[in-house]
Amino acid sequence: MKKGISAVTVALAAFALLLAGCGGDSSTPGASAAPSQHYTATLAALNDSGVTGTADFTLTGNQLVINIKLNGATAKQGHAQHIHGTTGKQATCPTIAAIDKTGVVSLNAGGPYYGPVALGLQPATASASGAVNFTSTMTLKADDKAKITPLNQHVYVIHGVLNKGKYDGLLPAACGAFTAAQ
Repeated sequence: MKKGISAVTVALAAFALLLAGCGGDSSTPGASAAPSQHYTATLAALNDSGVTGTADFTLTGNQLVINIKLNGATAKQGHAQHIHGTTGKQATCPTIAAIDKTGVVSLNAGGPYYGPVALGLQPATASASGAVNFTSTMTLKADDKAKITPLNQHVYVIHGVLNKGKYDGLLPAACGAFTAAQ
């Protein structure tokens, strides 16, 4: 009888240890989290906006962390911002050749360079000094993630400039091509 109780006790103890091993940390031994992919874009002004700065994006799984730091934006205005491009085709920023007959790089004139909007971001509002400090985290749907990867084939564009004394929220203010960061 003592022998049978010992075997049951040992079996229960082993089962309890097995259950304890299943609680707490849900990571699987040998498995690792999705690697982070970090990209940065140095922005060049378009349409004499004076906008300069950087856009840093980190993609981990379906989480996109966005950090935008700009100067020279139209003060106290909301600025649309997007990731532009098409997967499989290298997007670029418009050159001087994109200036249309009205003397600006219009939304349509920039399109052949940077392509369609791949992902819209929340608008950023410039401070009274024209600075933009924008940080956001987005959980991407699978189709949105597919539209922006690989990110180094895309560009970041922020819109909104003064044109002939009036704010035009559609005109691109700055553009930067993403490169993989170290």
